[in-house]
Amino acid sequence: MGLEVLTGLVEDPKRPNNYIDGDILESKTAKTYKGKAGLSPDGKRLFMHGYVGISALGRTVVWTRTDSASS
Repeated sequence: MGLEVLTGLVEDPKRPNNYIDGDILESKTAKTYKGKAGLSPDGKRLFMHGYVGISALGRTVVWTRTDSASS
């Protein structure tokens, strides 16, 4: 499909596997929000937090990696 939902994220130098200063596209409304993301220690979950203004006014969504092999 090629739709970019996460853009501009850079790794947080203070917290490995955490990314800051990005933008997150909410595909249902086509709105873009400031965002940050973090990968769980086991690498199976991606936590994405989108917000307007300050992080406390946002929402977190979790994507879970499946174990199915991709070809």
